[in-house]
Amino acid sequence: LESLGDELMCDSDDWRVWFEAEQPDQRRLPGELSGLSGFKRLLLYRVMRPDRVPRGLLALVEETLGPEFVQPNTGDALEDALDESSCCTPILVLVSQGVDIEPNVLA
Repeated sequence: LESLGDELMCDSDDWRVWFEAEQPDQRRLPGELSGLSGFKRLLLYRVMRPDRVPRGLLALVEETLGPEFVQPNTGDALEDALDESSCCTPILVLVSQGVDIEPNVLA
């Protein structure tokens, strides 16, 4: 990323197209930065297109850990976790904003 300023100046037309794209995270980065690693690509999104950071983060997790880590849980994920746990094993439940898990917990 040290050469970002030079890249922007040399390939300004290509960078403008990338920057103004609706989904720049789906496009190849212009110039020498086309081979940027996942985390550095995420940093670039943070600097130039913060609106694309959530999608970039999902892509990084999928690329690094695998698709099963970005797929939403379906069915009885909480029930499965309870079946695999014990009284000595804590369960951490992460939910998205607006999701009501109370019916699953009370069931």
